[in-house]
Amino acid sequence: MIIVQISDLHVGSQFLPEKFETLVSEVNQLHPDYIVVTGDLTNEGLMKEYEQCKNLLTQFNAKKIVSISGNHDYRNTGYLLFKKYFPFETVNELNDKVVLITVGTARPDRNEGEVGYRQNLWLERTMKKYKDKV
Repeated sequence: MIIVQISDLHVGSQFLPEKFETLVSEVNQLHPDYIVVTGDLTNEGLMKEYEQCKNLLTQFNAKKIVSISGNHDYRNTGYLLFKKYFPFETVNELNDKVVLITVGTARPDRNEGEVGYRQNLWLERTMKKYKDKV
C-alpha cells in the first residue's frame, strides 16, 4: 500500500500552479492508493478557493483522498465550508491492517492549533479500539 502525504497547497493568492503541476506529476508516478492532504488546502478559506481546490485535486490518481483542515482553511467562514467541499471521516480503515486516524487542530481565525481534552479522550479510546491496526 502506498500512502502519500501532501500539505500547504494554499489555493488562492499564494497558490503556485506550476509547482502544483509538478506535484501532481510526481505523486501520480508513485501510483498511490491514498493521498492524505494535511491542511492549508486554501489560503483564506473562501468559497472560490474551496471550489478551485476541489477541482485541482481531481488531477490525482488515487483510490481515496483524505483531507484534513489547517488553520488557513478555517479563516473567514472556511470552517463552515470545509466539510461541504471535503467531507471526511476521522477514522479511515484503509485495509484490514491499516487505519488512518485524524485529529483536527485548526480553530477559526487563529494561527495556532490545539488538541483539547475531549479530543484527547476520543483519540485514546479510538486508538485502543484499533490497537491491532495502529
